[in-house]
Amino acid sequence: MASKYIYLGQNWETEELNSFGIGSVYLAGPRNPHAKSWRLDLINKIESTGLSLTYLIPETKGQLDATGRCELSIEERRWWQQISIACTTAIIFWFPDNTYDSQSLVEFGCWCKSERIFLGGDPSEDLNYLDWILHNEQKIHAVNTLDQLTERFVHWVMA
Repeated sequence: MASKYIYLGQNWETEELNSFGIGSVYLAGPRNPHAKSWRLDLINKIESTGLSLTYLIPETKGQLDATGRCELSIEERRWWQQISIACTTAIIFWFPDNTYDSQSLVEFGCWCKSERIFLGGDPSEDLNYLDWILHNEQKIHAVNTLDQLTERFVHWVMA
């Protein structure tokens, strides 16, 4: 079976999220609009292990207006993201290049007690703080590479 990719604003049904054994993964964290998406790198690493999943990707795909901005209203984006993150089987947070945004930090705070959360990012003081929170809640630490994040997630899926 091939993986499925659902981008910001695309409609989905709950059955789609659970169509593969583990189900679905929400790829949370900031995006640098001037850099290649880390999400695609992570998906490639996970798929190289043979896993087929449904990925919810909070990035637009073909929903840009003439100025290059998302056609969805901020409220539509927020609802899509909140419902998607709540319904997925797992949530993977990655904070690249010391990039942090308030939305990703709030989402992490909301979900850090969930045993279906995975955290990684490039080393920074902010990541150290998120790691401290995660360790206090779940006795696990954040990782510092996409390879480590992939390994931890795949191990969880296979367990």
